[in-house]
Formats: sequence, C-alpha cells, structure tokens
Amino acid sequence: MDDRRLEKGLALKQSRKGFGKDVIKRLSSFLPEYQNKYGSDEIVMITLNALQEYYDFNLELGLENETNETAYQTISQIKNNRNLNNHLLGKEGGTKTVKKSDIQALAKIDIG
Repeated sequence: MDDRRLEKGLALKQSRKGFGKDVIKRLSSFLPEYQNKYGSDEIVMITLNALQEYYDFNLELGLENETNETAYQTISQIKNNRNLNNHLLGKEGGTKTVKKSDIQALAKIDIG
C-alpha cells in the first residue's frame, strides 16, 4: 500500500518536495523481493509507475538527494530485470490530472 501513499502525496495541490523518505526506503526493499518471488505482475508495474512519477516530480523541482537516488536505483533495477512485462508499463499507477469539465462530461450533471 506504500505506492498509494506516494500517489496521494503526488495528487495534493501543493506536494512537498522530497516527501515520502520512509515510503521510498520500504518500497526499494519490498519491490525487488516481490518481483523475484512473484515476477513482474500488475503490482510491480503499478508500484514502478508510482516510483517513476515520484522520481520525475522531484527531479523537475531540482531535488537530487539520497531518497530520489534510491527511487531511481530501484526503478533501474526493476526495469533491467529480464522478467519485466513491458506491455504493462505505463498502464496503472501514479496520478492523473482531471478537470472539472471532464468530471461533468462523464457524470452528465452540473456540479456548479
């Protein structure tokens, strides 16, 4: 569930640069172990995509620290694994910007 914590932090209007130090530490330990045990399933892909978005977010803000380096190393390690299901990359995980007009169009109601 730590990947969801990253996504929540990234979804905030004013995400704090460098948030989630402990979460990154846990994911960097958990993800390679999980991948070795169960392969590159949807859980790996969702977590990998959340890590990638976290890394990109901090890089865009000019943050280069140990936590962001750990995220990068984990991303590289998982992507370099020969069992990676590349067709699942980019499908889930991370955040998506949604506009009020998008919600209204899908809901077909006026939310004022």
